[in-house]
Amino acid sequence: MEKQRLFRYSQIILIIVSALLTGFVTRFVSIILAIPFIFFMYIGIRILGRRLGKIICDSAINELIMYSKLGRKPIRLSDEFNRRLKGEDGTLRLFKKLFLMNFIAVLLISKYLGPAAIPEQVGSALISFLIAAVIGVFASTIISPLTTGLYVIDNSPIRMFNLKEGLIEKPGILIRRIFRALFGYGNLIVLIYVLLDSIELANGDIAGGLVIFTMLVALVYGAIALAAMVASAILAYRDSGVFNNLLEEFTSKAAEKSISIDEAITFFKELFGVTEHEEPERILQESG
Repeated sequence: MEKQRLFRYSQIILIIVSALLTGFVTRFVSIILAIPFIFFMYIGIRILGRRLGKIICDSAINELIMYSKLGRKPIRLSDEFNRRLKGEDGTLRLFKKLFLMNFIAVLLISKYLGPAAIPEQVGSALISFLIAAVIGVFASTIISPLTTGLYVIDNSPIRMFNLKEGLIEKPGILIRRIFRALFGYGNLIVLIYVLLDSIELANGDIAGGLVIFTMLVALVYGAIALAAMVASAILAYRDSGVFNNLLEEFTSKAAEKSISIDEAITFFKELFGVTEHEEPERILQESG
């Protein structure tokens, strides 16, 4: 357990250090930009977190009911899987969602601005990219609160038991697919467009384009990584009520629809082909 905590603290320190190092690359612009990001991330979650999170959780409950009618069985695991937002573990879990969603949002905004919005002089490229980053700051007020509902359905002890496919899935399957399509890693292809635009801005000079590209990515990464880590730590250590209260409510509602332990055991026996009249020891001996 101590090794796991040490590893998590090491991850947090590495993220913070890497974000601070980008400040030197961008002449501290990324660190300055992180300040409003922290404010709007935190305020957005505080004001809209419960409201938007409840919409996501209610949708997950309705989906759970629908799937249960189609043969999938909701089950409640032990409290070990009820991962409340607290400590360094909760900080890292929330950071991953806050960072990815805000990072992709800024990249998409920058792509819509396009090379036409970037001045011809290489030194002025950061100014145009700052426009996208500033828009991303205000957009984080809406984007960040969505992480409350996503955190809850990903970290609750509720699972969907799919006997037909032999799978145990987390709730909110359709919701997570939608968000994965919008904010998934596939959107990182936008970086390719940013790189091509940077080379074009440098009049076809690959080295010059890479310099611009590195500065742009360092600016966005440094600002959002530092902001997401600070906001996640504040919420995990000081103000986790929005997440944990919603987690308890979702777990309680979903548990009412869940099957009993005896029913779950019966389904697992069916999955492994164990009949009521067979002894597990005998099956193990025959399979060995």
